[in-house]
Order: sequence, then C-alpha cells, then structure tokens
Amino acid sequence: MRADATIVDRLERWSVDRPDATAYVFLRRGAEVGRLTFSQLRNRASGVAGRLLERGLAGQPVALAFESNAEFLPAFLGCLLARAVAIPCCPPRSPRSKIQFRSILQDSGAKFVLTSSESSTSAEGAEILATGSTPESDAPTASPSPDDLAFLQYTSGSTGNPKGVMVSHRNLLENERVIEEAFEHGPDTVVVGWLPLFHDMGLIGNALQPLYLGRPCALLSPLEAVQKPLRWLEAISNYRATTSGAPGFAYAWCADRVTPEERARLDLSSWNLAYVGAEPVHGDVLDRFAETFASCGFRREALYPCYGLAESTLFVTGIKKGTARRWNGRVSLGYPRRGHRVEIVNGEVWVAGPSVAQGYWKRDEESFRGFLETGEGPFLRTGDLGSLHEGELYLTGRIKDIIILRGTKHHSEDLECTAERSHPALRSQRSAAFSVDGEENERLVVVQETDSPSEEIAQAIRAAVTARHEIVLDSLVFVPVGSLPRTSSGKIRRRECRALYLEGRLRQPAEVTP
Repeated sequence: MRADATIVDRLERWSVDRPDATAYVFLRRGAEVGRLTFSQLRNRASGVAGRLLERGLAGQPVALAFESNAEFLPAFLGCLLARAVAIPCCPPRSPRSKIQFRSILQDSGAKFVLTSSESSTSAEGAEILATGSTPESDAPTASPSPDDLAFLQYTSGSTGNPKGVMVSHRNLLENERVIEEAFEHGPDTVVVGWLPLFHDMGLIGNALQPLYLGRPCALLSPLEAVQKPLRWLEAISNYRATTSGAPGFAYAWCADRVTPEERARLDLSSWNLAYVGAEPVHGDVLDRFAETFASCGFRREALYPCYGLAESTLFVTGIKKGTARRWNGRVSLGYPRRGHRVEIVNGEVWVAGPSVAQGYWKRDEESFRGFLETGEGPFLRTGDLGSLHEGELYLTGRIKDIIILRGTKHHSEDLECTAERSHPALRSQRSAAFSVDGEENERLVVVQETDSPSEEIAQAIRAAVTARHEIVLDSLVFVPVGSLPRTSSGKIRRRECRALYLEGRLRQPAEVTP
C-alpha cells in the first residue's frame, strides 16, 4: 500500500487497521438513522466502483446527486476508486437547483448520474444509476495516482456562473494535511458537520478530513440544521465533538434562535475548534456567539476564523489557534501553511502552493496564471481583495463587488456592515448593497432583511451610510428575514439580488426611498 498517496489509500488503510471503528454517524432530527464503519464504507465504495468500471468510466466525469449523506459518501469514494471524475451536485429539487444541475451536466459533459434508489432525479441526455441496491464488494479496484483528476468542485456562483474547479488527488491530500496541521487535529478529534457535501467546505472540511485522520464524524442534514440551528449544537454536545464549523451566518442564527431554556441543556465544553469561513467574518458575530454560549461551556478562544476557496481545494489561511486578532475593525484570517504562499497584488489576494487546483474544466482562464514582477509564479488570482498585516490576511471584499459612486470606490461588504450596525434591531450578514444605473450617475441600493421594518430603522441606515461613507443611499428595500438569495455556503448572491430588484421581484414588506 502506498502510504499517503491519495485519500483512497487512507480509506484502504483504515479499513484494514480499524475495520469495525465508526467512520460516520448520520443524524435526522437529532436521532441516529445510520452508521458506517471503515470496512463498510470501503466495501460499499468498492461496489460502486465496480459498476463504474464495468461501464468503462475511468477518467470520465460522473455527476452525483444525492439527498442522503449516507449514500453520497460511498458513491463519491467509489468514483475515486474507479478513477472516474466525481462531480458533487446539489440535488435538483427547486427550480433554481434544477437549472444549475442541467448547467453542470452540460458544462461537464457527464453522461452518467449517480443517485439514490428513491430519487426522482431526471437528467436529460444522461443515464441515471441508482446506487442504493449496489452490493458491497471487497474486490480490488483501480488505484488512482496522485496526479489523476479526483473531482470537479463547481464554484458557488456568488459573483457569476459556476465553474468546475479541477481538483487532483494530490491537491486533495495536501489540503487535508494543511487542515490537520492548522486545526491541530490528533487522535482524539471528533467532527460534527452539517454543510452540504456538494460544497467544498462540507465535503473536504467536514467529511473527508475525519476520513483522512481515521476519526469519527457525525453528519446532519443541511436543511434540518438551517431550519433549527439548535440541532447542530445538540450534535456537538451529544457526540462530544472537538471540531465543527460553518459560515458566519450560522453562528449568528444560533445566537438569535437558541433560547435560554435550550442553552441550559447544552454542553459545548468539548468544542475546542469552531472554524468560521466561506464568507466575510464579522467580529460582532463572533463576540455575540461567544457571549451567548459561554454558559454552555463554550470558550471564546475556540473560534477559528479562516479563509479558503474551491480554486485552492479549500483551506488557504487560518489563525494560530486561540488568537483571533483584529486590525482596522477587521478580523484576521491567519496565515498560510505547508508550502503555501499568499501575496497581495494591486489589492487582490494571490495564492500559490500544492493545494491550488489544476484550473477550470474546459476553460483556459488567466485566474490560474498570475506572475509577480519578479517572475515568480504561477499564482491563483482569487478575485478577493485584502491586506497582509504582520503576516496575517485581512479581507476587504470582492473585486466584482466594488461599487463606484461619483468616482469613489466602495466595497459592498463595508456598506452592508454599516447598514447592519446602524440599529440594534438589525443583525449581521442580512443585507446586500449594490449599484444600479441612474439617469446621470450610479444609484446606491441596500436591501436589508428584517421582519419588523420601520421608518426609525430606515432613518438609522440612511444616516449611518451618509456619516460613514459620505454618500447618499438612493433606495432602501426591506425584505423578510431569510429571503435574500444565497449560495450553498451562505454568501449573499448580490448579482441575483440586483437582478430581482431591477425586475421588481424582491419579496418586500416595504420600500423606503429618501
């Protein structure tokens, strides 16, 4: 066996060394609905791999559309064992997800879709393979090499159309090593996760990191966790998790929605690494979460802001554990590890290192070919804006989200923070700022989530924006909490929000214009 060559080598190792140890626990509404040992996981994956190899799919793209984590994981690993190119997809349930699913099939050229036996998934032009009845197998399978393409991670599309990031086995394993080092994982690590496995943080951070470590992981349904954030914290409490994380909005929702009576039943003292990523990290959200759950044994030093993106497999930078620094009102996202490098070029974050992916599927873009004036490179040009202070990264926004008003540049996130902090009734990460064409100049629009709109709140937002940024807010729209369009990782889709505004299709209890 080749130690540490690919993630499936790790699977093979644990299936031999720890065959009966629990790999994954699957939860539904807080109760266990299934478990997989390492040997069961390997044998189910091997069974799927056998079916793929029979169809000659080694090296071919294969889409995965599963409602259940318990079925997704053997199918994903089966693709890797068969040297097929896995494509994790959001199950096509809603009209939007159906459009995105068809777009991914068309872009990737996948002719086969793996799904569960109960699924009603349909894919025009692709053959559906239900894996639910696939028998387990302990037969040898294909052995991928580190430079083989492992899977396509389609980007969340927060600033444009999703693109398939080509992640090799080497990229994947190196990023798991980086996460292990940065999180200081060890033999006592227990992971709880709920993020969707078709998203890079859910797949690589929550599901594959414990597989890499040979440690147990409990997984919840994303929908159930969002509907009732208490379930996430209950799983951490019940399974004595040491590591769990999510985008910042999830921490805000927990602080908002978990009652004092519910907090009294939680024991979060085992949680020593609560990573926060996938979107801008706001210090007030971290403070509020730490204060709210201190009575449950949660320690502020467990909070772990970090930065990553699909184009670098997942993890790029993270803080030194226990030190959440702040500078100029922003939260530090730490520094790179294990041969990775971050540079700021004309305000843009550039990344180099063994986790940087191979490029975009069927696309030849400059994003992966950045070179410094010294000739050093290539670097990944992330499209994110940031600064380095004492070696640590601080993000300021996205290039595509810059708003230019009367010749002055403004970051959408700065305007959103100002609006959200203008009144105590408003919460972080519940707004979208963008500009639209006016008769003479660009007009500034802020869409703010609140279930209790009022003229008092409107005046507070307008006054704060003018005082802080010296600009006039042309249009303020209130929409119900939870109605802003978001990516699978919780980022606000500003472009889609802008389009809905222009089309007059925003759900809104009121609109206030100065």
